[in-house]
Amino acid sequence: MRRYCLILIMLLLTCSVMAQESTSGKSVKDIVDVRLDKKVTLAMDAAKLEDVLKSMSESTDINFTAGNNDRDWRVRERRVTVYADDIPVGIIKDELSNLLGYKVSIFGKKDNWSYQYWQDLKAKQLEAELLNAAKVNSANRSMALRESAISSADAALNMSPEEAMKLREKDPWMAYLGGTKSGRGFAKLMSAINQFAPVERDLMLRGRQVDISFDNVSPELRAAINDSISGGIGGFIKKSAMGQLDAVSPTGITFMSMDQLVGDSAAGISGFGGMAIITGQIPGVPDMSSFGMPTNGIPLGMFPITQGNSMVGSAFADLYFALDEGKSMEEAINDLQTKASDPNFQAEMMARNSVTEKNPPIDPALTRVIEITDMRPEIAESQTDLHKAAAMQSKIIKELSRAFDAPVMLESFNSAASLAPFIKPGKQPLYEVLIGIEKAGYIWQFSNGVFCIRPDEWALMRSYEIPEEFVNMYKAILEKQGEFTLDDIANIAYNLTDDQIQNNLISEPDLTYALMGLMNPLGSGKNILRVYGSLNNQQKAAIKSEKGLSFAKLSNVQWDRLSTVIAEKIAGAYIVDGSIRLVENAIDTTKESSEYKMGVMQMPVFETTIMVENEENPRVLRDVIVLYGKDQIAMMKEMQKGADKANQGNQPSPPNPVQAP
Repeated sequence: MRRYCLILIMLLLTCSVMAQESTSGKSVKDIVDVRLDKKVTLAMDAAKLEDVLKSMSESTDINFTAGNNDRDWRVRERRVTVYADDIPVGIIKDELSNLLGYKVSIFGKKDNWSYQYWQDLKAKQLEAELLNAAKVNSANRSMALRESAISSADAALNMSPEEAMKLREKDPWMAYLGGTKSGRGFAKLMSAINQFAPVERDLMLRGRQVDISFDNVSPELRAAINDSISGGIGGFIKKSAMGQLDAVSPTGITFMSMDQLVGDSAAGISGFGGMAIITGQIPGVPDMSSFGMPTNGIPLGMFPITQGNSMVGSAFADLYFALDEGKSMEEAINDLQTKASDPNFQAEMMARNSVTEKNPPIDPALTRVIEITDMRPEIAESQTDLHKAAAMQSKIIKELSRAFDAPVMLESFNSAASLAPFIKPGKQPLYEVLIGIEKAGYIWQFSNGVFCIRPDEWALMRSYEIPEEFVNMYKAILEKQGEFTLDDIANIAYNLTDDQIQNNLISEPDLTYALMGLMNPLGSGKNILRVYGSLNNQQKAAIKSEKGLSFAKLSNVQWDRLSTVIAEKIAGAYIVDGSIRLVENAIDTTKESSEYKMGVMQMPVFETTIMVENEENPRVLRDVIVLYGKDQIAMMKEMQKGADKANQGNQPSPPNPVQAP
């Protein structure tokens, strides 16, 4: 009881002091600054907050600043798109604060007040909590999708092939799963993993890459596995020159999450939960494990992890049916690319629930009829150019401001979904546009005559942001060298999270092709690079020696990083000792018969030798890092230009440059 009394006394004393201090000067509400009535016009595209405030300052002679200091990059570099015509700067000031959740402090002297934007502790706590909630929500969505993929396999097997094929127009994926030999084989495999690989199943559901061996499966399931590669991509491989051999045999399956490629949040929404790759052996063709890939062989077939009645499933089913019916891979892929680049397809695939659609407003400001200009031709063009995609987003906001006849503000992110496919052209009630904004994954607010828009998962997207100084440093390195060294790539991986790399850095047009090695969906490349990036000079010298770097020479933090890499490949083993060694390696593609002659490709290999208790021979794990040099970067850029040109002209496009090596 005495303790509670002491706490009460402390609270009373604190409140008394705060009350005295609050009356010692004027409150913010008491300050009247007539200069804020001055009207300004702003047209800023994905501009840093400090630049927007600088423009406001130049137009009004009022000092607006961002951040507590020069190192407060998260506030200074927060990007916004603003279109406002002849609006009081005080309204812009307040609505920017509301949009971003930042405080605005007033300092200086009367009649010459200055205004500073900053993020207080409560706002930081809210952002952190929303970030955690967004990660949980996206993980749950993706997990539910993968569970539905197994349920769809069960449902397909409960139909006869004839019944399933009747669904081809309505639900192509279910038609393929239940109506074809290849599809039913894969459906049996998906349905059976509950029994023969329950642990791997649970890991797959949670988005982890897992490999399952077919060593001890029943004869019935092995027959189904063989059926799975009889059609679709597997059938194409078997028909190709490489697959004419009789001894083609599946040895395992790799479940690969696509979250890292399409984004954590987008994976569950789009219906694309990953890829199931049937791996195996073909005499004369090297096993992928020789290149450090953690698979049971080379790819023999692949299937999307998706559910019935999904847009992704429909697109892949069309591809597989086309291959089974005799189309070339080039034609089938071109059809898939054409479909995937259709804005209407994208909008349907990525649409989220809309609160406004369920409860249409009655406010005259939101029900009045407006007209949106038709921008569909430009939308299609922006699909293949990152610069044009960003410009298109800004153009949409400009168009909304014109059509709404009101200021529009957007918190801008590189990783945010495009609004363009969701904004319908023509005359319509204003709230119909707001419905499109919500379906694109954004929230909006209308106050003081201003529309403020931001992604629903803005806290998650803020966690992807990277300091401009860091990005510019590596742009300068690339411009000087023309390529990145292993140390450059390792430092990038060490200093950034997977989310920052995948959702932000890789989308920088100047860096994309030089960083493609970080986007390998198979293996633990980024994690082994983080181990290497944490080493000091003495350790780096040891890792390049014949003996390698002993585990005993690693710090606890370094060992934790390396043990994560090891656990991805071998789990449950008691490690007695070991070492890690860096082996320089390169492939001269000019000597290969392939049409893809990309010069000499540097492919350093990290060899981790592990002594396991009660095992006489050590285990050796290999992680290959692909370093794209000047020749490869130049070639990929040219191939991408050709693909863009072909796509715009609706002509068969060259192979995807990512797949070329």
